[in-house]
Amino acid sequence: MNAVKKAPRKELFRFGDRVWDIEKARDLISKRKPFISTEEVRGLWDWIGDDHDDPKLWEPLPDGKGRKFIGRTGMIYVDWKYARSMPKSRLKKPILIGQVRGLDGGKKVQTLVIDGWHRIARANLEGIERLPVSWLNPQETAAVEVEGG
Repeated sequence: MNAVKKAPRKELFRFGDRVWDIEKARDLISKRKPFISTEEVRGLWDWIGDDHDDPKLWEPLPDGKGRKFIGRTGMIYVDWKYARSMPKSRLKKPILIGQVRGLDGGKKVQTLVIDGWHRIARANLEGIERLPVSWLNPQETAAVEVEGG
């Protein structure tokens, strides 16, 4: 009997109706001299929602038939269990920041973390305010976008 091999899962980042191929971004960076810097990520912590597994962030509904999440939902969902369990050494891997055109519906270029939100969450837990960052320029960011834009 032949075992069926599963295709490797493609690593993608979704933000609204837009999607970026993270493997393609890393491959693109590997073929050129990477622009890496160390950036403060404390300002990004507000993008991440609170831990939905934290029982202190839920309160009972008035009718007693359920609960309501009272924490911050954030713009980015993070699996906090994974963020807590990842080795601290992963914080040395640069997060990827793309320069994205049209996030606000216009032509303005804005920066967006397209890979590294769990590392940012872990940095928050550890009190680490700066992480290594690898940057994509607007053309590279557009080249790795697979939906939207």
